[in-house]
Amino acid sequence: MRFRNLTRRREIGANSYLLEAGDSRVVLDAGMHPKRAGYEALPDFSPLPHKSVSAAIITHAHHDHIGSMPVLQRKQPNTPVLMTEITGELASAMLHNSVNVMTKQREEESITEYPLFTHRELDDIRAQWIYRDIDRPFEIPDT
Repeated sequence: MRFRNLTRRREIGANSYLLEAGDSRVVLDAGMHPKRAGYEALPDFSPLPHKSVSAAIITHAHHDHIGSMPVLQRKQPNTPVLMTEITGELASAMLHNSVNVMTKQREEESITEYPLFTHRELDDIRAQWIYRDIDRPFEIPDT
């Protein structure tokens, strides 16, 4: 198994990691850095060619673990994203709020790339979210 850190810096924030074993490529978390703005707040997803990820696993609904999930899912369409149901509910609310915050920051701080995703995009990507119990082992879905 290979492990690759996708965060841009050696610090907390924009948490995202790639685990590779055989033909499987699993992304663990897809966060956004709380002290950076625009594309600099995102993990470095460049090592992930389009449609190359088998699955993503979200550990919990802190922004530094979920904030770039819509960007990852745009680059990896139809990739299953596994998480607990409560993580999914919290992530949905937090990411919708992020759209509102980024829209305001675009206007007030002239961050032209904001918002990095839309409300509609969030509603659409939820179809790829798969809920799993935290206390039960599960298989990564076939791609």
